[in-house]
Amino acid sequence: MATVIEKVERVAGKGSVCAVVTDNASNMRKSWELLEERLHTLTCNGCSAHTPNLLLKDMFGIGFIGDVLTKAVAITKFVRKRPALLYHFRAKQRQRLGSRQRRRALMIPVSTRWYPKTNCISSVVANEVVLRDIFLNAELVSRYSNATVKLNQVQANLADSTFWTEARVVLRLGNPVIKVLGALERDGCCLSMVYHYFCKLKNNDLYKREIVMSTLEF
Repeated sequence: MATVIEKVERVAGKGSVCAVVTDNASNMRKSWELLEERLHTLTCNGCSAHTPNLLLKDMFGIGFIGDVLTKAVAITKFVRKRPALLYHFRAKQRQRLGSRQRRRALMIPVSTRWYPKTNCISSVVANEVVLRDIFLNAELVSRYSNATVKLNQVQANLADSTFWTEARVVLRLGNPVIKVLGALERDGCCLSMVYHYFCKLKNNDLYKREIVMSTLEF
């Protein structure tokens, strides 16, 4: 990498390459040291846009937040992996919500990013009424007697008012981080804005101890 930078600087001028941005893997630290030792005008950084993802990862390591995600994923997978149930879910959506713009699909999170996990929870919350309705259809759910344990757990979660309260709390706590992540991942975001967004996140009133504790009082 240092050789490539030196070739560029021979054409563009010494010092024209001022920074290298890599992922946040631990092995990159040594690479930064070697680069900065050889090219004294160079500054090396990890990916700032990835930092909010890591923050979300830590948040989902908190007991009740992780539990909410587990339950939301279980509900989502149970519906999406059963074509007949998914068909009835979409039909009930059309009946209740009408226009396509108001209907929201259930989203299964991906393992490489953490913000889709909040999208999963959000999609379940947005479809609360529809989900409750289809799982109250005894004739429909009787088709899934071969998955009784999973079905009973999903029905228990849907009937649990604490789950819905906690899910909304998780979304409220995660929303500022999601907004920062979206801002930092935009093509037009300047490096100088990173500090601004992180300070804004750090000083958000929602994360003051008193507010957090009152938010967690279910």
